[in-house]
Amino acid sequence: MKRLRHPISSIREPFGKAGLIVACLALVLATTGAAFAAGGLTKSQEKQVTKIAKKYAGKNGAPGATGPAGPAGAAGAKGDKGDPGEKGETGGTGNTGQPGKSVAVRAIPTEETECAELGGAMVTPEGGAGVEVCNGEAGAPGSPWPGGGVLASKATETGSWATGTSEGNISFAALPFPVQLPGPIAEANVHLLDGTTDTTHCPGTAAEPKAAPGQLCVYVTQKSGVTFMEIQDPAGEAAQNASRAGSMVYVEGGTEGFVYGTFAVTAP
Repeated sequence: MKRLRHPISSIREPFGKAGLIVACLALVLATTGAAFAAGGLTKSQEKQVTKIAKKYAGKNGAPGATGPAGPAGAAGAKGDKGDPGEKGETGGTGNTGQPGKSVAVRAIPTEETECAELGGAMVTPEGGAGVEVCNGEAGAPGSPWPGGGVLASKATETGSWATGTSEGNISFAALPFPVQLPGPIAEANVHLLDGTTDTTHCPGTAAEPKAAPGQLCVYVTQKSGVTFMEIQDPAGEAAQNASRAGSMVYVEGGTEGFVYGTFAVTAP
């Protein structure tokens, strides 16, 4: 009777012990996708294992989902201070400027013909012609007032006045014009404002006296014990109440009293 072979022996014998080990190892690697560390195998066996594993290895699975971001790392240490930059080149020296020219000055006495004997100075720049700087002629004595001492047209001058009275007596208050007028002022153009107003000819007040051109306005600020007042020309000329130099206020009193005020006169 023929003897049967043992099942394990039938598998082992075609490959040999080493071949069986290699085949089993390759199958495990192929099915699990694991790697191996060579040890106890020959170079030829390692190549066979790798070849068999690649043949039976499955395809790579799909990539897994991205994991959550890890916590932020701690701030890094401060870096070292950088080296200073290189110093720039020094600029070149500028060009030397041209030297200036001197100026000579010579006095000119009054007895010399230069400057028409008025005296002065001769100023001569280096390399140039001299220039006479002469004294001016003496001017005529000036007037203390503009316009030859006559009030200019439409110009106004102002002043104040005051006087006192006793019973049955009369008094006068002067209205001087420091700058004389071009001519006298007629009686129709002289106005005494005693508690009255005249905005046409006298648009001001006792505190701020004003007069229209060609008018004399006499303002009463306050009075007491006065019975009569009028404007008179101190020069005594007929048909006028103010001369070129001024005017006056004629006052009568019933008792001891006083009166004072301001005035404004404007040249025509």
